[in-house]
Amino acid sequence: MLFSIVSSIVFSQEAKLGYITLENSNSIVIGSHIKIEIFKPIYDLGKRDSHTEIKITKYSVKEKKELIEKYTLPENEYIEIVNAILKINPIDLMNDFQTVIDGDYTTLKFGSIDASVEYSVYGLSKGDKDTPYKDFLIAVQSILKSAKVKIYGIN
Repeated sequence: MLFSIVSSIVFSQEAKLGYITLENSNSIVIGSHIKIEIFKPIYDLGKRDSHTEIKITKYSVKEKKELIEKYTLPENEYIEIVNAILKINPIDLMNDFQTVIDGDYTTLKFGSIDASVEYSVYGLSKGDKDTPYKDFLIAVQSILKSAKVKIYGIN
């Protein structure tokens, strides 16, 4: 029991990401590009009551310009997102080849002070919940939920 408590404390301290960026677009849908950025200030990475900023950039066809929303993300939502991202197995993304015509292109980038990772998936959909892409889909859906963003076919 003590081992699990200690390991969860160590894991939670190591599972801090300085930034997370999710981008999604569909080349045949005008104005479909969306970018969600989550920033954890470097001076807050080890603090218990730290704050996390979220920035959502999307193009408004009606207003013919990019619209930007910013707000503070609750710590529990940040931790949920980080844990979902860390469950992604890159081998699963490489071993499941799909042929998709005119699908969304989804990129997830994340990192810390000294390392970064980027995953890109073409044709992601909520139907991938039973495929090797499921952990990637769960991470993307978690980010979209916290950002209060709907992407048709994904969430």
